[in-house]
Amino acid sequence: GSPTAPPLEDLRSSYQANHHHGRYTGESEGSSIGSSRNPSPVSLLSTTTTCSSIASGTDNANDRAHRNVSGSPHDGSTELGSTPFAEGSIAASSIAAVRSSAPDRRLRDSSDLHNRSTRNSSSTAQATATEDPSSTSEDRTPADAGEDESDEEAVSPQRGSSRRSDGRPKARWPHAISRSLATTFCTLGLFNISRFAVFSVHFGANFVVQFLIFSFLFGIPMLWLQMVLGARIRGGPVTMWRISPICKGIGIALLLAQALVTLYSVISLTWVLVYFRDAFIMRNEKYRWQEPFELYRGVGQDNQSYRMPDTVADYFNGVVLQRYYLAHQAASAPVSYGARNLPPAPAPSRTSGIGAIRFQLAFNMAILWTLVFVALCRGIRSLGKIVIGVFLGAFVGLATVCAKFLTFINYDSVQNIFPATDWQDFFLNSRSWTSAAQETFLTWGLLGVSVYAINCRSNRKGSCNMRTRRELRRDAFLVAFITLVVLILAAILGSSCVQILNSRGYYYFPGSYENLGTNVFLRPANQPLPPQHATMPNRWLIRYSTVTGESFKRSYADPSRESGYQALRLVTELFPAALAAATPEHIAPVWGLVGYMALVLFGLGQLCVMWKPIAGAIGDAPSSILLSCVTGLLLGMPLATEGGINIVYYLDTILGAAWWVLLLWIGHILALFLVRGRPFTSDILVNDLQILQSFSAFVAFAWNFLLPIGLIFMCIVQYRLSNSAALFNWSSTASTATAAGANNYWPLWARQVGGFVQVSFLLLVPIVMVIQIYRYLCRGPPDILDRVDLLLRPPVDGDTSNSIRTIHSRRAAVSLPLQQSTASGSGRDGSEPTI
Repeated sequence: GSPTAPPLEDLRSSYQANHHHGRYTGESEGSSIGSSRNPSPVSLLSTTTTCSSIASGTDNANDRAHRNVSGSPHDGSTELGSTPFAEGSIAASSIAAVRSSAPDRRLRDSSDLHNRSTRNSSSTAQATATEDPSSTSEDRTPADAGEDESDEEAVSPQRGSSRRSDGRPKARWPHAISRSLATTFCTLGLFNISRFAVFSVHFGANFVVQFLIFSFLFGIPMLWLQMVLGARIRGGPVTMWRISPICKGIGIALLLAQALVTLYSVISLTWVLVYFRDAFIMRNEKYRWQEPFELYRGVGQDNQSYRMPDTVADYFNGVVLQRYYLAHQAASAPVSYGARNLPPAPAPSRTSGIGAIRFQLAFNMAILWTLVFVALCRGIRSLGKIVIGVFLGAFVGLATVCAKFLTFINYDSVQNIFPATDWQDFFLNSRSWTSAAQETFLTWGLLGVSVYAINCRSNRKGSCNMRTRRELRRDAFLVAFITLVVLILAAILGSSCVQILNSRGYYYFPGSYENLGTNVFLRPANQPLPPQHATMPNRWLIRYSTVTGESFKRSYADPSRESGYQALRLVTELFPAALAAATPEHIAPVWGLVGYMALVLFGLGQLCVMWKPIAGAIGDAPSSILLSCVTGLLLGMPLATEGGINIVYYLDTILGAAWWVLLLWIGHILALFLVRGRPFTSDILVNDLQILQSFSAFVAFAWNFLLPIGLIFMCIVQYRLSNSAALFNWSSTASTATAAGANNYWPLWARQVGGFVQVSFLLLVPIVMVIQIYRYLCRGPPDILDRVDLLLRPPVDGDTSNSIRTIHSRRAAVSLPLQQSTASGSGRDGSEPTI
């Protein structure tokens, strides 16, 4: 006879057994707070919501099963460019499999039903994988293959399989500490170390305390949210939006933004390699930045032309950047800046034009991209080993240099270590608060794309879910602790450099990169300061941070000629000047080598993690990684010209100002919590960290309220401080340009291009949204509400990496006995079965 449905009581008991044995691994699975032994209000709420959703989902499953029998197609595609659901034959084959495996007699107990449901689910999944070749790794798009390499491995932890579906071994982190150190390079690098040191010089310990306050309220919770999402969803910045396909444009925009930031920031690391090369000297020799640059200062002049404020600044422009076209400015520069009164005689062979590529910068860039390829050629297996050595070398080098420089100052109190500290200005100086807020986002949230790509992999093979969450908690606290320690060391190093300069009779104030007059950043202390510097201290100057540098706005400067921008001030100004002022007799040359080596290693480690998601978007094969690195090298060649510093400042103004990146992250959080919702709400995600219940409540509150409000506030502040409104003022009249102030710095075409680039990233989100709406509403289930659900909140059963085809087929197969029981009225008491 035909198979009959089991009694309703058996179905309920079977569901409860499956739920407690991990078959329906919902949002409260493996939760330390919501465990069955020690339940909490969060876990009880999650369990109640899960049961209600299962109850309502059973009726929907009955309707879908009825439609599948009639041959209606389904569309559960969640990836841009993937194929829609298979036709009703998949569901029909699943139903047939259930009927063939059903016995001719009624099941006697719930354990038999439990075993049969398990067998049917596994056979349905295998049939779906066989009939749908688009779900295999060979037929995925390169972007999916690169960003979501772990889709195959995100299976039930109890299985413990060590190979992918195509037979290849799964890529895992080689060491337990690899993932945490790789995530640390997302928050620590050459750029934020330099910025943090410079702001600590201007504001003292006030800035450090303010940064810690913002970090605990906004920065660290934002980093932990990215880590938890990456570990839970097991997807990259684009493939993670299979949980809500309509918001996929946010991930694409963030990925492209990080790609452009990486391309133009790599040139600054080549500058550090030039400093590292010239730091190899003997004890009785001078650093090259202690000698005058002949093309700018001439040969055989008096000692006035050999002053250290001039030589250090000229070294960066003449030797590092090789800006030979500035030689004609030496004669017209004021004498107060250390220039000669006689025009120099530039060498004809060196004046080859502003667009000429400089060999040393291009060669250093090729070395860097080669190292990036070596680190990424084998995926996280090679990256996980390299980041350990790179971080240990960088951390030890920075710590030893800080310890050496502290011997030159009195470090008995905080006031002695940070002489610029003025506690009376702690609440009064708004410049320090805005600088700390900007630095908080640039440190903890800028490279969230890399955080997703790194944390989507587990550390161990076959580890249980509880153990994986304990590792995630360890990584979260370790990354935050290491980042804060290294930044405090950077602040100590910058303050020590300034105190060494003060003890040698020099006063530091920020310079501007444009020409030989504005690039000088040191003044002799025995000479009176200009009135504008005496009336306006450095800590009261208007400033804003970008990725590679900082800009200081002076009220007395001409905005059409001087921007106040300089990249990597710690590398190009403070550290070399301190080494030159102390002379090799007091600070051995080996300390200069160790310091620059540490900065190079920090920059190299961050470059590798920045490029990992971009290279993975092309493919995870070594040939694809090589193609991405060669492409990055070729696209970065214009930055290796004499005018490369101008391009860096232009791109840093457009991309590094980050106000529109803040808008993307605001949309990211709102889409996650409001559009998608459960099981990706804050009260569920915070359980993955396994922290104290009171602390988890604060983290969830920060994710829901503090983080969105703080990002909105930061977006407004950054837009105003960076003067981004000037990019959208396209009037060329003289009166409008004068009223706009800083508009005169960039020509009209540059402002138009910059405004278009910023808006294009934001417009990419609605464009992808329209495409996704068209794809999902034009084909799919007959019911339009089902299509909307697939577009906004596709079904996710515990493991979010399972394809929706398998989920729908399994639901239809499991709900078939209940459907037959409903149609025939075969309840045990003869009544209509209800749930």
